[in-house]
Amino acid sequence: MKKSYKQYVDTNDFEGAVERYNTATKRYSDYWWGCVLEIFNKGAEWAKKYIIDPIAKTVKKLVTRRSKTKHKELDEIPPGNYLYIITLVDNQNQRVWDKIGTTNNIARRMQEHLYNKAYKNAGVTDFILKKYIDISAYNFDIIELESKIRTYLRKKLGDDKYLKNDRFTCEIDVQDLETKIPGCVQKLQAAEIA
Repeated sequence: MKKSYKQYVDTNDFEGAVERYNTATKRYSDYWWGCVLEIFNKGAEWAKKYIIDPIAKTVKKLVTRRSKTKHKELDEIPPGNYLYIITLVDNQNQRVWDKIGTTNNIARRMQEHLYNKAYKNAGVTDFILKKYIDISAYNFDIIELESKIRTYLRKKLGDDKYLKNDRFTCEIDVQDLETKIPGCVQKLQAAEIA
């Protein structure tokens, strides 16, 4: 026997209400959509598992994927606005390139590097995350910071060491770069204020 609207709400049966909404006739779909929304808005636990689109009136289950790389510690880094510096290495752990980049999800981005066809063809099999900086607290575009750092590295290391897609054929000195990043950040903040 199917439950009533009130029974779904009283038992907090969100998934049952969604199933009822999905099988409802056009005449009753708005009625059951109201039930779905009421249960969803009643408890925060459903927002951890589902996304609701009130315009399209759809419910999608969130899928959490763990990193397929051996770097499980990256899964613990929360989403943010990151600038990163990595060394891409081959199967003998020898450096192929150093790279700077930006991402909002470190684990996902590192995995994308490993699946990149051009990187695979060059022998890249793993990476070493040298440094990552969350600049979410600042009020400027992360791409501007990446651009300033790229320009600095090209001047310092030479244009002949630079490859497209922010890769360098020589090692990036992270300690030197750490001294330059605060200056870049200050200049970008000053530009935002002005």
